[in-house]
Amino acid sequence: MLDTRVSDLTVAEFKALVREVVEETLIEMLADPDEGLELTDEIKVALRRSLKSVKEGGAV
Repeated sequence: MLDTRVSDLTVAEFKALVREVVEETLIEMLADPDEGLELTDEIKVALRRSLKSVKEGGAV
């Protein structure tokens, strides 16, 4: 399909192509870029400190 032109596609083929491109784009946009990464101890400490501050009425 690399050499196929849009004008050569049927309406059904064009719709399928658009659907595929939209799906791929949404997956890329909504994917978690940090998936599989671990939090460092430094970040964990900072998050705990922030949560504690909020619970005690402090700002974020």
